[in-house]
Amino acid sequence: MTWLPRLVVLWLTLTCAAAGATEPLPMDPVARLARILELIRSRYVDPVDEARLFDEAIRGLMKGLDVNSVYLDGDAYRRLLQDTQGKYGGLGIEVRKDGDALRVVSIFEDTPAQRAGLHADDLITAVNGRGFDGLSLEQSVYMVRGVPNTNLLLTLLRRGEPGARRLALDREQIQGRSVRAGMIGERYLYLRLTEFNRHTAEEMVLRMERLAESSAAGIHGVILDLRDNPGGTLNTAVAVASAFLPPDALVVYTQGMAAESKLKFLARKEDYLRNGTEDFLERVPPQVKQAPLVVLVNRGSASSSEIVAGALQDHARATLVGTRTYGKGSIQVILPLGDGTALKLTTSRYYTPKGRVIENQGVIPDRQVDLDPVDGTDAVSHFVALGRLASHGGYDSNAGRVLCTARADAATSAANLEADSMQQNDITDCQLALALDLLDRQSLAQTR
Repeated sequence: MTWLPRLVVLWLTLTCAAAGATEPLPMDPVARLARILELIRSRYVDPVDEARLFDEAIRGLMKGLDVNSVYLDGDAYRRLLQDTQGKYGGLGIEVRKDGDALRVVSIFEDTPAQRAGLHADDLITAVNGRGFDGLSLEQSVYMVRGVPNTNLLLTLLRRGEPGARRLALDREQIQGRSVRAGMIGERYLYLRLTEFNRHTAEEMVLRMERLAESSAAGIHGVILDLRDNPGGTLNTAVAVASAFLPPDALVVYTQGMAAESKLKFLARKEDYLRNGTEDFLERVPPQVKQAPLVVLVNRGSASSSEIVAGALQDHARATLVGTRTYGKGSIQVILPLGDGTALKLTTSRYYTPKGRVIENQGVIPDRQVDLDPVDGTDAVSHFVALGRLASHGGYDSNAGRVLCTARADAATSAANLEADSMQQNDITDCQLALALDLLDRQSLAQTR
């Protein structure tokens, strides 16, 4: 089969598979690309593997779109199917491609990555001495994944450190618990979600019920901690947001070229429940629905986390505290090409209820609290949380931007929740301290 017919078949496949496409692509560009491939095959100095050349041509097409749209060759597509059908061995990190390296977006709790001390924003440059030059995101990720209980050596760069560091880790089967919950003092409910899997929302409601029943003073405020949460399923994000919003409130909508990419998701059971499933949100305690809410976010909050944070912020249901979120607000679908390969193609983007795009923008908190600032960062003030919130230089918690002088681990507070309770005087997390201060102020205002 010559190059031109093969390329025409490819383009017809793509144009037919692309939802909403009404006209085929013009033949001139197709013929030009076919001519280039034929010249390479016939005139290049060394023999060329035609199948490999064809795959590289497709990858070139995808590279001009966005970082999340990729061509999955036979091996990559098979690995993807295996991952969706079973469990894998890994380190417990969410990454993105950054040049010829992997940038750590967020870290799951109780995983090899967290125990080894990886940080969000670390740059992984090699695995077992091999770099990622020329590899796609999927190919790079599969270098990190592998059989559980096998080891690997990461080479990484960290901001503020002069040279590379090396970390030896063992892969594990990743099955992290997605909900941590407890009371801070006697009045405030603390919820930490580490991901959005199919059980997260129901588990969150169960923990709410138990803590509301056991709290003698009642729940006077809620802190929803979404820091370093890389996201998960859309219907779970809609359910989590719906737990705090009035019925039928708009949670998120999507926009794309195809008609089926234009969708709205509301705070209603049809948009977050699987068929025949009990509506667990009916069990959300009324005091949780009505209590003041603060949501904690950071650079590691991505995708579903941003959907929840954006919805609660747009509806003025919550005050957001932390740093700007990651900015992963697009939807990819897998389009099989019928020959054992497939495309992972971005088909739409998420928008908050007020029409803010999430992709590459993120969600900006109402109260920005920067951790580990670089030298020279301009700020209103800075504080260190030691027990109660410590103010320096007339610090006002209503200020728009604050610096923390000590690094806060997003999982520290959840890890310290023993016997489902923690005292406010034990808090050494700057962002959490500010959240508690805001709840104290709202509670005081309500009692006046």
